[in-house]
Amino acid sequence: MRLFIRKHILDLLSTVKEAISYIEKSFEDRVTCIEVLKNCANALFSIESSLKSGFSIENYQNNYESNVQYLIRSIEYIASKLLENKNIGEYKKDSFKKIECIVNQINNDNEVKLEIVFLPYKASMWDSLESVWLAAKDDDKCNAYVIPIPYYDRDSTGRLSVFHYEGNDFPSYVPIHDYKSYVISARRPDIIYIHNPYDGYNRVTSIAPEYYSDKLKKYTDMLVYIPYYIAGAYIKKETAANKILTMGVKNADQVIVQSNNYRDLFLENGIDGEKVQALGSPKFDVLGFDNVINMEWQKLFKDKKIILLNLTLGTVLSDDIWLERYEKIISDLASYENIFILLRPHPLMEATLVSMRPHLVSKYKQMISDLKSNEKIVFDTNKNLDLAMKYSDAMISTYSSLVFKYLLTGKPVLSVINNNLAKISDEKSIIFDYLKNYFCVITNEYSQYLNSDYINKELSTEYQENMEYISLDDFISIIKTGKDYNKQNRLKAVENSVSNIGENCGKKTHSFILNKILGEKK
Repeated sequence: MRLFIRKHILDLLSTVKEAISYIEKSFEDRVTCIEVLKNCANALFSIESSLKSGFSIENYQNNYESNVQYLIRSIEYIASKLLENKNIGEYKKDSFKKIECIVNQINNDNEVKLEIVFLPYKASMWDSLESVWLAAKDDDKCNAYVIPIPYYDRDSTGRLSVFHYEGNDFPSYVPIHDYKSYVISARRPDIIYIHNPYDGYNRVTSIAPEYYSDKLKKYTDMLVYIPYYIAGAYIKKETAANKILTMGVKNADQVIVQSNNYRDLFLENGIDGEKVQALGSPKFDVLGFDNVINMEWQKLFKDKKIILLNLTLGTVLSDDIWLERYEKIISDLASYENIFILLRPHPLMEATLVSMRPHLVSKYKQMISDLKSNEKIVFDTNKNLDLAMKYSDAMISTYSSLVFKYLLTGKPVLSVINNNLAKISDEKSIIFDYLKNYFCVITNEYSQYLNSDYINKELSTEYQENMEYISLDDFISIIKTGKDYNKQNRLKAVENSVSNIGENCGKKTHSFILNKILGEKK
């Protein structure tokens, strides 16, 4: 039996109690009372039908049949006593006892199931929901469905253009349900989980409009939003507002965030604190990459040092020259002996350029084409980071939520930023000093790494104290020698930024949401 059917039955039983109490007090108005009794009878027949269809035959016969039949007969007895103008107090008392028996039984019946739906749109972002699904899947009180939904690229005018569906790209152990055959408006799932909060306000992509949060909210009692990303060290509420003041957050009944610090930013931006829970991020529940294997990589990378280079959207959008900066970084890395580059462009890089920087599309395509001919570069197009985390020895990246996840491997991370340091210092939104990464700075000419004199001149003393500036040569030396002196500081900084690391955020989230909705239903 579905939870909403149980709720309907409980509401009807409550109405029957109210009706019997009304009849006891107003028995002199026989015409009205007879009409009320007819409605009671109809309600009980509806309850009987729902119990029969919702539960197994054995369960219905053992736990419900006799009580429902007694109530139906009680309505007949009450009607006869009403015609005789006699007191119905005895029948009221017995009827209420039977109603309470049904209420207690149905509230604790294991055959009452919650229907939980997960609506990811990109397979690469599934890690933000997977551990919650695993907890729901193993819960005998729940039926859990993973339903990847389609999405579209936007063209340069903002119109929906290329259609995408990634249902075939999810791990083989995840049973996928076809979005075409699961009609949300008809099934009315008890809980819906989403990880895309933007609805129609993302300039690059859009999930199919029928899955916008305002539409989903009409057909569930619990819409839960879990961010697909890991947030950086935001300090000002304005810096974080573009990720917080979204339609998904507005329409969600509950929002799960990574830490109390990040929760505070939601509250500062005017979001009701009752709906924001700092339970951590499910992304940190799925770090077990020991069992993933790529035999080709294993053979190719043997006895070599592998650097994962993460090409992010934000950097390319911030400055057209970043494509050339990436080319320079790659060229420098390729010059080191025994160093291979595992290149991971953001999966939406080309679509984003088409939509927001069309003048860079041909340059980007040419860059990728040229890099594919370099024998020291291997492209990582996997949907998740597991293989890259396993086979790489270090990571180089600008800001990305992947940085957080990679840091938990304990492997060194070099954060690359440009020389617009004054702005970065003012906004204090950069995560690299906060997470105790190594970092380097590149000039607008992108030909040399800046020296410490420049940093001392441009940054405040307080900001400098947390920064660990090194050259690319130094970073390569750390990788080759294994002398990573900042490792423990980094791990500690990440643990301070994300709650419940290693404590299964997925189970905690599932338990919290389940208790929330079951508590509201009883």
